[in-house]
Amino acid sequence: MKIKGFLYPIFLICFASFASCSEDFEQIMDNMNSKTMSEVESDDSIVKWITIEATLPENLSTRATLSASDDLNFKTLWTGNDSISFFAFQNGESMTLAKKHVEGYSRDGKTAIFSVGLPKRLNVLTKDFTLAGLCGFSGKVNGLDSDENHKITADVNMICDSLEGINVPIYFYIKIEADSTGTNNVFTPNFRHLGSYDLLHIINTSDEEITITEGYFEPKNWAYDKVQIDLTQNGISHVEAKVSTTFKDFPETKIPAGESGTVCYWYIPHHDNIGSTNLTLKINDKEYTTVHPKTSDVTIQTGHAYHFYAVFNGKKLTFGKEELEDESLEISDETVYMKPGETKKVYILSGNGEYTTSSGNLSIATAKMYTDYVIITAKNYGQASVVVNDVVTGTSKKIEVNVTTGEQVLEEFLKSMVKVEGGTFIMGNDSEDYINASPAHQVTLSSYYISKFEVTQKLFKTVMGYLPARLTEGDYPIGDNLPVTFMDIMDDIDEFLAALNASLGLSSSDPGAYRLPTEAEWEFAARGGNKSRGYVYSGSNNIDYVAWHSGELNEVGQLRSNELGLYDMSGNAGEVCSDYFSYYSSESVKNPTVGGDNPWYNIWVVRGKNVSSSSNCDVYSRFYKSQGSAYGIGFRIAKGIWNEDD
Repeated sequence: MKIKGFLYPIFLICFASFASCSEDFEQIMDNMNSKTMSEVESDDSIVKWITIEATLPENLSTRATLSASDDLNFKTLWTGNDSISFFAFQNGESMTLAKKHVEGYSRDGKTAIFSVGLPKRLNVLTKDFTLAGLCGFSGKVNGLDSDENHKITADVNMICDSLEGINVPIYFYIKIEADSTGTNNVFTPNFRHLGSYDLLHIINTSDEEITITEGYFEPKNWAYDKVQIDLTQNGISHVEAKVSTTFKDFPETKIPAGESGTVCYWYIPHHDNIGSTNLTLKINDKEYTTVHPKTSDVTIQTGHAYHFYAVFNGKKLTFGKEELEDESLEISDETVYMKPGETKKVYILSGNGEYTTSSGNLSIATAKMYTDYVIITAKNYGQASVVVNDVVTGTSKKIEVNVTTGEQVLEEFLKSMVKVEGGTFIMGNDSEDYINASPAHQVTLSSYYISKFEVTQKLFKTVMGYLPARLTEGDYPIGDNLPVTFMDIMDDIDEFLAALNASLGLSSSDPGAYRLPTEAEWEFAARGGNKSRGYVYSGSNNIDYVAWHSGELNEVGQLRSNELGLYDMSGNAGEVCSDYFSYYSSESVKNPTVGGDNPWYNIWVVRGKNVSSSSNCDVYSRFYKSQGSAYGIGFRIAKGIWNEDD
């Protein structure tokens, strides 16, 4: 079954039908027998010729075709282009015999005939031996070890070709008993698959023909250019990957506008899981990488095929077949930062060709629409929104325009703000270990932004011109990328937010103004929002992966992030929220805030604990701090969204 827009495994009952045989199969066998006797007499190095009657079972496929509906259809066939490399093992000696091409095959393609000569040094008349055959390899056999393991070591190149050009690699081992009479000449081995296979299906939705000359997947924990394999009669015993940066034998593929093309390749499975994958293709001499990676829990298995769809629209490369029908409006930037007088170009990445634009605050920024991009001109400090409309579908995209002083530290920090899509979650924890975090209750939040990092000393000083007095007066660590602490709660934080908003032309009442996150926003973000995997700490169940929790404060962003890409929400500095402390209610709430009309007035919620202890670093625990300053207590910033459609 197909997994929409991605990848789906298909049992490899594989690859496409070619020619039918030109002779009757029985006649081929007769020709083989007569040919064998004459060749034995004329070749002093050969003591005996044998016939391999290679019959493929129904569950072992070797060719595939693509249907009109782009489904892989699999068949079990030999073709006239197939060949087998033969090897022999006897009494601790290993030898390479010959590479032999198919000499005939049945009308249904299920059985092929190969002949191979056995040399004098292989004592076939009085001693048993093992015969091995490899079909479909691209590579050089380096050597053979002792008869004990019957091992073949080979450097194997990944085969990358058109769908019809792939010869699926299969192999066999068969034990042949001594034949003192010399009459046992025909053998039927059991073949097995060697590797796994991918069909890369590229759909060109651009308005011109494209030429693809290189391509590769990243990371290559499951597909790579070359491997060294140790093959025995019990299967693959060892795989050593030799990864390079591109498929060197990637076939030049031309795809006309509005059509599709395919490239197929096989490889030896090296890891169990496909995992997160990006595709890079060189299209018309320019490299494009898929906009978003695809993640899969599909387990790679030998003898299976995996079908990728990729779409190129002239500007970007994406995964997913449905992109062929879905020309949804996409733009290159949804947030821009500019200085007064600066212009910036935002591209239309996909859509239906007819667009209009409008600006929500002409005194701050204006916009002019061109064929496939919009030019924004910044006028004055402040924040504005520019809307791009797709006339055909009626859909729109909003660009948030921030006109600032151009201060790099501030601009980079604000650019790193992470959008948290709205959602519903269960806040708190009813366990007796979390008395202050009960009762657990349902909370629904609208979308918002939150800073990727805790506010640093450098950012605080950039906005305010100074650091908090108690921080500089005491014997405390000073550093640009350390979280700022020892602010007065709330005076220093309020002054910082007011100065930050003023520098951007915002007032505290604006929906896009910068502020502290509410406690519910903090916990939802710490848990990973709608991408949450249910970790105890923000990003992991192992506290050491994500939290500084014993010792001094550390620079922000040094440990792992959580599911949303947020750092240090567990440990490092404790983080002040905008809410006063209050005990939870069991009622479901939407966008909750706790103001000054409660018994805990002027006592603020602090979340994430701090470096002083490993306790309370989880995503549930709450503690509080009254007005004043404290070492180890810092903050991160948040902001609302101008419009929920943003």
